Amino acid sequence: GIPLVEPVYHRHPAAEEASDPAALQEALAEAVGLINAARQPVIFAGIEVHRFGLQNELVELARATGIPVTASILGKSVIAENLPFYMGVYEGATGLDSVREYVEASDCLIMLGVFMTDINLGIYTARIDPARTIYATSEKLAIRYHNYEGVRFDDFLRGLRSGEIRKRELGPIPHPTPPGPFVVDAHARIRTRRLFERLNSFLKENTIVIADVGDSLFGAGDLFIHRHTEFLSCAYYASMGFSIPGSIGAQC
Repeated sequence: GIPLVEPVYHRHPAAEEASDPAALQEALAEAVGLINAARQPVIFAGIEVHRFGLQNELVELARATGIPVTASILGKSVIAENLPFYMGVYEGATGLDSVREYVEASDCLIMLGVFMTDINLGIYTARIDPARTIYATSEKLAIRYHNYEGVRFDDFLRGLRSGEIRKRELGPIPHPTPPGPFVVDAHARIRTRRLFERLNSFLKENTIVIADVGDSLFGAGDLFIHRHTEFLSCAYYASMGFSIPGSIGAQC
């Protein structure tokens, strides 16, 4: 028979880097202090929360602290959209005004796994002040204007979850409204809003939405996704035609 060949890794799994304990502790202390002093903290969740399998940690963090969550368009459905602390997609001026106003009024924006790209930031209409931001990804950790080296993204998020962040009551926030029954009107014109209302009424708990770029993507940002990781889009490279191979991949 043909002998088995061991796979060759660029980096051996056992050699995975660990966080610098001192840097991690100092970063968490600064982050927790900033969050506890804030009047209106908000978690801005991105695609890396999904890629690192940290959805449950994020949900536990929001539930334990009462801090509401918004998502980037690339990270849409990173958590289920029927959770009471989920506000919807934030994408600057291209998104819902209610979400934009709440997020941009935050005095502590906790960005977790968000890529600072043109589409994620509403074609750069998002108003994010670094002086009021905690920004953590797999490549960078910055708290206000302080940069920390040697801190892994997953360690930082889990550290926030186990940190001494004070619990606050979840006040009035924007929240996606589950679609009601679609009422057919034979005399109504076919408009974009009407089309997406009809599409929204089709979505069930086992429906995966794959959005292509352009109007398809921006319109789908307000669809109600029932469970986490059921919205797939090409909101990074914006490659036309993504929905066809994306659908085949989801089906497989």
